[in-house]
Amino acid sequence: MKYLSLILIIPGIFLLTALIFVGVVLGSFFIKKHTFKMTSETWDLYFKNLSDKDVLVRFWALILIALSMACFFGYFIFIAMNFMYPLALTIVTFLLGVLRILFSFKKHGSEFLKKVHKIREE
Repeated sequence: MKYLSLILIIPGIFLLTALIFVGVVLGSFFIKKHTFKMTSETWDLYFKNLSDKDVLVRFWALILIALSMACFFGYFIFIAMNFMYPLALTIVTFLLGVLRILFSFKKHGSEFLKKVHKIREE
């Protein structure tokens, strides 16, 4: 029964990853704004000068930070539920998360880049 709860825990960790990702992205914008004293003109310049590679590097860095944080919380959930080998479950969850993101990006990556191009043109 305990192992059936993994069916709920792992997708819950992925949902937590999405929520943390939003916070990490907003936090990175907040830090950039206050560190570099960004104005609307400098934001426009910043986004127009980002290449596709720069966007993808930032995306992957932020999503992996969010996934790592969610898996960190998942580790303690596995411990609290007395799972055997919580660290191994955490590593497997992290790898499943990376695979899930890779497959999703393979399926929708071109749409993502089209939206980035549209933002740059505005």
